[in-house]
Amino acid sequence: MSFDARHHANEPASGKPDLTRRGFLAGAAATGALGVIGVNLFVRQGFDPGGVANASRQKRLRSQVLPAVRGQILDINGNVMARSVQRYNLTADQTAVATFKRYNEDRTEKIEVTPSQLVYEMTDILKSVDPGITDEFIKSKLDGTSKYSVIKTDVSPEIFHKIDDLGAPFIYGEAFSQRLYPNGSVGGSVVGKYNIVEEADGNGTGGTVSRNYSVGIERVFEKELAGTPGERTYEISADGVRIPVAKEEQRLAVDGKNIRLTINRDVQYFAQQVVRARAEELKAEWCTAIVMDVRDGSILALADSSTMDPGAATIEDAADMTPRAISQSVEPGSTEKMLTASALIEQGLTTPTSVYDVPATLTIDGQTFKDAFEHGAQRRTF
Repeated sequence: MSFDARHHANEPASGKPDLTRRGFLAGAAATGALGVIGVNLFVRQGFDPGGVANASRQKRLRSQVLPAVRGQILDINGNVMARSVQRYNLTADQTAVATFKRYNEDRTEKIEVTPSQLVYEMTDILKSVDPGITDEFIKSKLDGTSKYSVIKTDVSPEIFHKIDDLGAPFIYGEAFSQRLYPNGSVGGSVVGKYNIVEEADGNGTGGTVSRNYSVGIERVFEKELAGTPGERTYEISADGVRIPVAKEEQRLAVDGKNIRLTINRDVQYFAQQVVRARAEELKAEWCTAIVMDVRDGSILALADSSTMDPGAATIEDAADMTPRAISQSVEPGSTEKMLTASALIEQGLTTPTSVYDVPATLTIDGQTFKDAFEHGAQRRTF
């Protein structure tokens, strides 16, 4: 039998291809696919509806850190030596700028607000803190394709809340704490300086790590002063705008504790004036003084002839960042003589009027000692 004969023998008498089997197979495949989809939907919606909804919600969630207010540093009388104030950076998501709705003043109905109207309202508010703000400037911060456009930095909570009350879902406020030192250099090296810096983690991943470069009381009591940050979690839509009707979760921040020192601000100020004048008089590199309450040994002043202002942008001399009375090694000198003399007199080994030969120099184990000034052999009372 030839090839042609075999071929034609398998065809129907009509000479047309057999489409019935192909149609059956296609239909079976489609039915099977629909069955798989149906089973999948049944499992997801019937047995795990919460899991699907939760997974979807997780994709919409965004978190915002609520910084804790750092505790105050006070002197012995409660005068503030260091404190923190809450500030905000105003930012916008330019890709989400559009007409939005908010309640009217009576909160009886919602009204539409156009971006142009919002520009005028924001300008009026921000002009109160920066007269140079113009409508054109605000408009330039809202126009564009950036998801992070900085409108104004370092604004007070009062100004931020006024902007927030405008209801624009694409305007955000980044909260942060600003540390203030109202007494300048008075007790500056004692109070110290708060300085937490975000730096690259060094692993090549692009991540950051916080480095603590604080000094003084600010560093010693970092844990107590810092407090615990809170967190606010909210949902955003596909276009990046926060969903106002969605559930919002908030964990409040725990503010830091206040630290009260034994330092007396007024005594500290006076002591710093005295040691500064003495250093200038003697043309000394530096001078320091410790003022102590003899009743309980508490330190009322730890004064340096030169010290830092913790609120200054830069510190010229790093040595001014720590009290020299505790950071520098000095010879105790003649102050130790009082201790030795008191012990000898108490033991009855000498009297204040006892006379001794005092040589010009004294050599012990190959080390020669002498007074700070030159003199010959003398006879002196104890």
